[in-house]
Amino acid sequence: MLLYIIGGIILIISGLVQFKKPDLVWKLKYLSIDKPSDMFLLRTKMNGIVCILVGVLLIICFPIFLV
Repeated sequence: MLLYIIGGIILIISGLVQFKKPDLVWKLKYLSIDKPSDMFLLRTKMNGIVCILVGVLLIICFPIFLV
C-alpha cells in the first residue's frame, strides 16, 4: 500500500514538471539548445496531465480496492 502512495506522489511530481516546464523536459531529453516544436510542448503537457491523473488515482483508488 505504501508503494502505491509513493508511486502516486512520484507520478504527480513528474506530471507537474511536464505540465509546468515542458521546455525543461526538452532540454533533459535531447540535451540541445534548440527550441522544441509546438507539437512537442503540447504532447508533453498532455502527458503531464495524464501522469497527474494516474498518480491521483493510485493514491485514492488502489488502497480502497486493497481493503
